[in-house]
Amino acid sequence: MQRFPPAANIIIILRDGETISPTAKTKLFQGDVLYILAPDNNREDLDLVLREEN
Repeated sequence: MQRFPPAANIIIILRDGETISPTAKTKLFQGDVLYILAPDNNREDLDLVLREEN
C-alpha cells in the first residue's frame, strides 16, 4: 500500500457536514466525500498514487 505524499492534506467531509482529518482507523461510508488538497508541486505524485490504487 502506498502512502500519500507528506505534504498532502486530506480532509473528509461526512454526511452530517462534520469535517475530519482521517487516521488509520477512519472508516468511510457511502455518501461521505473525500477532498485531497495537495500543493502544486506534489499534484503529479498524488495523481499517480491515486491511479495506482484504483
